[in-house]
Amino acid sequence: MAVLGFKNTSIKTLMVATIGIVAIALFIYLSVVWTMSNGIVAKTVEQERLADTMRIMADTRFNVIKIQQALTDAAATGDNDGFSSAMDDLSAAQDGLNELVSARPDLQEKADEFKQALSELHELGVRMANAYIKSGRDAGVAILRDSNNGFDVSAAKLTGDMNDLLETLNKDLNTATKTLNTAEESSRLTVVGSSMAMFVFVAVGFLIAFYKVVPPLNKFLASMRDINSGSGDLTRRLAHDSKDEVGEIIEEFNAFVG
Repeated sequence: MAVLGFKNTSIKTLMVATIGIVAIALFIYLSVVWTMSNGIVAKTVEQERLADTMRIMADTRFNVIKIQQALTDAAATGDNDGFSSAMDDLSAAQDGLNELVSARPDLQEKADEFKQALSELHELGVRMANAYIKSGRDAGVAILRDSNNGFDVSAAKLTGDMNDLLETLNKDLNTATKTLNTAEESSRLTVVGSSMAMFVFVAVGFLIAFYKVVPPLNKFLASMRDINSGSGDLTRRLAHDSKDEVGEIIEEFNAFVG
């Protein structure tokens, strides 16, 4: 049997070639897996960074609402604790914006705009609350409900701008998540496909080696058993057409019995 054109290839050469090709394929496989794994890690880090940015922004927006609520309560009750709470919420919001810039330096300009708007909103809210307390309801309501620069309008504009940024960040996060999912799926398919290809290649290599070695050796073994039993034809020659190690053994055997 010609065994796919390898009949004159020595078994040693075939084994060395098979091992060498498997080693090269394994190196390429591991390199591809390593590269894809690093890509997935990078995409995971980016996804986590975007998720963290959204969390920071959501917390900052919530602090704006708390500032609005605290100063509105201070205006209604005259309680100084409302002013202290608003100041704490302002500090928390500014700290959040600093954290936002640390996570996303590209948002520095937007963070500065928010900081300015936060300070102006807090200042306006304090002025509104003091107007309620010191000058009466009408004075406070005038600042609260001014249609151009009132406290409610300013708070709504600031939270609206933050909502717009949150929406943009959410779109970026969704895109990053899809990209990560695609990369993970591609990695899984690559691993499965490469593993199957390597399995098939190794199986074919072993199959070729099997047919180069086992059938000729079985014939040789049968002849030896015939001779050993005394019923064999000592002049019979075994047919062979290969130049590998098994072929050399059979050739020597033919020379011995011939």
